[in-house]
Amino acid sequence: MKWNPEKIKKLIDGSKEVVPRLEAMQKAKGINAENPSVTVTKAFCQYLEDILKAPEEGKPIVYQQYSVWPELLYAFDLQPICMEATSGLTLAINPMNPKGLAEYIDIAEDGGIPRDICSVNKVGIGEILLKTLPPPKFVLCHTQACDSGRSTFQVIQDITGAPLFFLDSPYGEGEEEIAYMARQIKAMISFIEEQTGRKLDWDRAKEVIEESNRMVEYWLEWNELRKLIPCPAESMQGGITFVTSAALSGHPQGTAVMKALRDEAIERVERGLRVVPEEKIRASWFHMHVLWDLSYLNYLQEQYGAVSVIQLVSYYAANRPIDTSSPERMIRGLAERYLVSLPMARQGRGAADIWVDDLLYTAKEWKADCIIIASHNGCKYLKASYAMARDECHKAGIPIMMFDVDMEDPRVVSEESYRKKVEDFLNLIVLPAKDRQARAGKE
Repeated sequence: MKWNPEKIKKLIDGSKEVVPRLEAMQKAKGINAENPSVTVTKAFCQYLEDILKAPEEGKPIVYQQYSVWPELLYAFDLQPICMEATSGLTLAINPMNPKGLAEYIDIAEDGGIPRDICSVNKVGIGEILLKTLPPPKFVLCHTQACDSGRSTFQVIQDITGAPLFFLDSPYGEGEEEIAYMARQIKAMISFIEEQTGRKLDWDRAKEVIEESNRMVEYWLEWNELRKLIPCPAESMQGGITFVTSAALSGHPQGTAVMKALRDEAIERVERGLRVVPEEKIRASWFHMHVLWDLSYLNYLQEQYGAVSVIQLVSYYAANRPIDTSSPERMIRGLAERYLVSLPMARQGRGAADIWVDDLLYTAKEWKADCIIIASHNGCKYLKASYAMARDECHKAGIPIMMFDVDMEDPRVVSEESYRKKVEDFLNLIVLPAKDRQARAGKE
């Protein structure tokens, strides 16, 4: 299948143009550490260059879902393309063009994809139909977290003709389920070996997984730092961990991004450099931010002193690295990671209690004054849990609000509409509640 590399080339050029502006912004803030936005931009510029070079070098391309982290693909010396990550790069590099993804969404819908399929998935299908990505040798997908993702990767298989492997996720996360997932990972390794004609080099796999462990360690340290008052991390950084881990876990560039987040936060703490002059509201956005309107987070910081201190997509639920002492332990560690740790994949599998418990736990641990849920049209797996979440937050005394939006299509719900709901919530619910608490504390 022929493809047109022009979009990737434009994204690479756009990345390089953005870097000097981001560096100047960091200098203006008086921060010596590299701006994490610079680090992630450079990392994905290299990622795109690697995708561009792979067909010329004869390196097989693999499309992977975000909940199949790419460590094993790097160990096999393959070039992964995380469909969910690449679909958002157009917005990340050119955030002033919120309609930048509409072309791909419309192409997918014109090709017969239902409107209620997740827009993130429709962008990926649109890119394939427009031939802006090199064709895959094979495709990997996980049955968690959502129906839209599972359906999409079957469509991708049909369009490209590439073999598809599904990792089947069990319902629970006990010993029996971990053993089942380990067997699934072994089957995936056998599938990759069959498709590529290569045997997995376990020494190389150990190197890659240890690199991934370092990435996760920096990530966990950064999340711990965000518990501090005031929070030493800007709101817009919340989505960086998700896209980086999904595309670059096991790659040194992924580790560099997480380290940059950690290092900047440490410098802010040590030098007393605040994100906002006065942190008035600590908000948990326990899903995602609105990807086509990320600048709104800066507005909320400046006008309300409201900082997004934790997000579902930046919460990594784990407390130990993968043991790399043997192939069996590495496989078990990956199985535990897939079931217990991965953001969004974890909350989209099994009982609704997982998401609700995480919602309440993170609000408490990160000392959130409120919870904001940007209810993405495509994430239907969470919507049935909203009433339960409201009830539990009411019992816990945590203000919570939810609003409908589409993360990658601004035509569904307007900027004006959703922003008014957020600001009404802050003005009428959150700030008065904090005032009452402050008065009660003085009495």
